[in-house]
Amino acid sequence: MMFDWIGYLHLARTIVETGQPAGASEEARLRCAVSRAYYAAFGRAAVYLSQVFGPGFLSEDAEVHAQVATWFRQDPDPKCKLVGKALDELREWRNDADYESEAGSWQKYAIAALIRAEDSITRLAGLNGAPLDWA
Repeated sequence: MMFDWIGYLHLARTIVETGQPAGASEEARLRCAVSRAYYAAFGRAAVYLSQVFGPGFLSEDAEVHAQVATWFRQDPDPKCKLVGKALDELREWRNDADYESEAGSWQKYAIAALIRAEDSITRLAGLNGAPLDWA
């Protein structure tokens, strides 16, 4: 059975809305939410491409992140372009959340990441040719 990437979006939303888990600092929770929101959108986008183009379409290394975003940015469909742009932005925030030591406005980024990820996933589900098992 394939992993349902939307679970990461639910986790990110729960973190932001409830402040759980209680043992983690607020900054750690919010950084985690940013990261999980990115992976929800990225995972759904990668699955979409694999279902449309078949196994082996995507690389199996770290370059897959850029490959997925680039494919959507370069597609002529404006919905796809917006998904690609959102993936780029989400990935930048995720990299900051996962690798930068400096404190930031993580509440703002976490909320923005949730909005971008949800919007991207909704756009993906509405694309022409979306596989029937997509929803």
